[in-house]
Amino acid sequence: MKRLLFILTVLISFNSQAQLGEEYRNRRIRSSYQILDLKKGALFFRIRHNQREIDYLRKYNREAEANKIEEQRRSLNKRIMHAFKENFDFCEVYFFYSEYSKNLRLRQFDSIQFLDSTLTYDPKIKPEPDCFFTAEMGTVKADTAKFFDGYAIHETERGLEKKPTYVKGPDAGFKAITIMSDQFIQLVHPFPYYVRSYTANPNQKRLLWYAKKLNIALNEYYDKVKTSSAVFAKN
Repeated sequence: MKRLLFILTVLISFNSQAQLGEEYRNRRIRSSYQILDLKKGALFFRIRHNQREIDYLRKYNREAEANKIEEQRRSLNKRIMHAFKENFDFCEVYFFYSEYSKNLRLRQFDSIQFLDSTLTYDPKIKPEPDCFFTAEMGTVKADTAKFFDGYAIHETERGLEKKPTYVKGPDAGFKAITIMSDQFIQLVHPFPYYVRSYTANPNQKRLLWYAKKLNIALNEYYDKVKTSSAVFAKN
């Protein structure tokens, strides 16, 4: 009876690992296609100007507070744009205010006011990419899924043993520049979809580094996918 229970436990474990492995392979395939699409497409960066908060303060004659928030947000948005223009060339990047999010979801590009480096609407900026992704500076959502990723040799009290290994995404709650789908859905591992910022208001030097770090991560993942025959065998 004990032997039968042991065999059943092992079979269930192997079946569970196989399912987790298949799910992770599907993730890797999806992420591979996403990086190829982003390379030939565009990234639309959503920025905010905290207009509701500013309007609320001005409604109650708190003009100094409103002006301070407005200036801080404007300065941050300019720093973000400068960082990406200087240190990001993986794909085209366009900037827009958050109130046009619905228009972007519906691919209504003509209804969106895209911004130049001074945060001014420029009617000459008219992107029409076949595929695109979105980005913003915000808070990373949890990716709690855990996937079987093969076996590795570990040293134990009984000597060297082969044990299953697992991969999982990051915990939630930290500030980051995050890449999302065209419907503003956060992407998942193994796509390099975020760069941690540690603060909601980083200075220019840090933002330049974040943009560069994201650019490097995307290029490295793209090169890895591009040279993988497994991806193109499915095309």
